[in-house]
Amino acid sequence: MIGKLKSILGIEGPKIKIRTINTKTRGLIQGTLSISTVQKAIVLEIDIVLKENYASGRAKKHARNEFILGQNNIEQVFDLKENSVMEINFTLEYSLLKSKLDKLNEANPWLSPLTSFVKIMRGVKSTYHLDLTAKVKGTSIPATDHYLIEKLN
Repeated sequence: MIGKLKSILGIEGPKIKIRTINTKTRGLIQGTLSISTVQKAIVLEIDIVLKENYASGRAKKHARNEFILGQNNIEQVFDLKENSVMEINFTLEYSLLKSKLDKLNEANPWLSPLTSFVKIMRGVKSTYHLDLTAKVKGTSIPATDHYLIEKLN
């Protein structure tokens, strides 16, 4: 009874985690993820999503937006045995969104100090993260991981 409840909730099910990541190539992320499990499990598919959290403004005028920059869906069935670890290589293509200040800076690089100053004054900040979701057969809650990326090119 308890074992069946654990498997439905995914308590002893597969755990997904990013092992390595390479963001040196503009517009492309390459990496390795690992899936480990204590019990036998079947992973039906893996979703990889790159998101940008964009924050601007201060105090009452503070605004936050979240944008999806890239998405990859690995629709391959992985049969995991008990106490096993499987590593999977992935690539994710993305495209950065540009604000009006970024477009102005690209059009005229001489304005770079001015646009940087305006961004600081407006409190503009972007953070990037990868979200992994693995759908597992027989569980209602998928295995997930959240990885914060320091810098994108």
